[in-house]
Amino acid sequence: MPAPSSQEFLCELDRNLWAAADKLRSSLDAAVYKHTVIGLIILKCVSDAFTVRQNEIEKHLRNPNSYYFLAPADYKEPGEYESAVHAELEDRDYYVEKNDFWAPALARWQLLLDSAKLSQGTEITVKNGKTTTYIISSVGKLIDDALDAIRGIDFNNGKEPANSFRGNLCRTSDLPQQLPSSRVNLGRN
Repeated sequence: MPAPSSQEFLCELDRNLWAAADKLRSSLDAAVYKHTVIGLIILKCVSDAFTVRQNEIEKHLRNPNSYYFLAPADYKEPGEYESAVHAELEDRDYYVEKNDFWAPALARWQLLLDSAKLSQGTEITVKNGKTTTYIISSVGKLIDDALDAIRGIDFNNGKEPANSFRGNLCRTSDLPQQLPSSRVNLGRN
């Protein structure tokens, strides 16, 4: 079966996005809906930009011809090498050098998708240079905390206040306490 053309892909994406928006809209007031959707779009865009750059960096770290190459022979155990690669992938400098986003672990789309299915009170481990524990209270709170993690980034390396990205995009109180995870999982398509 031939690969779909870009036009077919865009049409399918359009259908999926409208279906996701319709499902979400049915449970939210219109005034709240726009802030929620904008917040989710920001999270998705930041996370996608981060993932693209992270994949590029990982290729460089494993490529013997790259300036950034980490030689596995320099590590005694295979686990040490993988840990070193993972640590390098969390180094913000790699992202800043190309003017790309560095996304905090809590604001990464895959973590949000995986965590949205978990029940209240579930503890997850968030590794972001250091390891922390996060307790799921609701999908809305998870999204809210992910946005707060992005808001805390100093995108301008000290040239402007770290809180220059502010706004009421998505607040926990605005979302139903038990927002079905299927609404967030629609982003997988």
